[in-house]
Amino acid sequence: MSMRKPEPRRRPGKSLRLPVCAGGLLLLFFLIRFLCARSAGALSFFRALALRLSALWGGLWGLLPFTLAEFVILAALPALLCLLIIPAVRHGRRGFLRALSALAAALAALPLCFQLLWGVHYQAPPLADSLGLETREYTSGELKDTMGWLLARVNELAPAVPRGADGACDFGDFAGLADAVAQGYDALCRELPLFAAPTRRVSPKPARLLSVCMSYLGITGFYFPFTAEPVVSVDNVDSHLPATIAHEWAHARGVGPEAECNFAAFLACTAADDVCVQYSGVLFAYIYASNALYSYSHEDWDEIASGLCDQAKRDLQVQREHWAQYESPVQDAGNAINNAYIKATGQPDGVRSYGKMVDLLISWRLHQ
Repeated sequence: MSMRKPEPRRRPGKSLRLPVCAGGLLLLFFLIRFLCARSAGALSFFRALALRLSALWGGLWGLLPFTLAEFVILAALPALLCLLIIPAVRHGRRGFLRALSALAAALAALPLCFQLLWGVHYQAPPLADSLGLETREYTSGELKDTMGWLLARVNELAPAVPRGADGACDFGDFAGLADAVAQGYDALCRELPLFAAPTRRVSPKPARLLSVCMSYLGITGFYFPFTAEPVVSVDNVDSHLPATIAHEWAHARGVGPEAECNFAAFLACTAADDVCVQYSGVLFAYIYASNALYSYSHEDWDEIASGLCDQAKRDLQVQREHWAQYESPVQDAGNAINNAYIKATGQPDGVRSYGKMVDLLISWRLHQ
């Protein structure tokens, strides 16, 4: 007579370990957010910690000759499927449920990691306060003056930048532009030390695998906090590439809100010695001011915009043609996702918050 092998007894509460762990991680995430919202000292501590961790993490992955964030993003979905399917095949329903619990615990850790590595910067005081700028409701006249000021600078720089046979900007390789933007940030930090973060040497990286996909989604760059990498699409027009590099680098330096990163990019680009970087930053700002004035008064906009030089008009035409080829429902979906993400980080205006850069530009202009 054969004897049945006894099954090992399951320890009481063992099945609750992963859910309890997931709950604890989420609780810690909300606790840190609460402390940072209530205490300036706690906010300062966690922001400094985030910058130190990101500098260490980003410096490590910066040694790699490729952009790790791209591989993580591309491998994420297949890896998740494997983690669920393999236990289900080997152990059936019980294995699938265990894998699902483990996955839930891992996903619960993501908000905490995000907050510790970078999300805390969204709770920082407004950049305008740190710069001593007053932001208020501005008049259309002040907006018009700011657009005219930027247009004059665009017209001054546009003829000085290198151009290809088609008349559009030709700024050279990505590495050279990143070095030129770095010099601009170094110059800016001497004037405004608040941008001199420990992550200043975590250089932006080009997206070699995802650039075209990013264009279809309407994205020119992103900061990936889990590898501390500012990632920039190389599928972009040269006139906008330095400003985009500067924008993503602002995120790496602890600037969260999109409008503030746009403004930091403008400051860094205009502080650079390289004329290509200067032009990119000024043209970038001009577009925002131009769009804002157009929404207020087409007549005033036409009066200013008619004075734009032919070289700059050519660059704007090239930009429109470049993005026209990606217009599709996919881009609409990408914009919707980006809008939802921005709102989730505490910017209720979503993608419209980018336009708040104009308030900072006007205030900066009046402050000079």
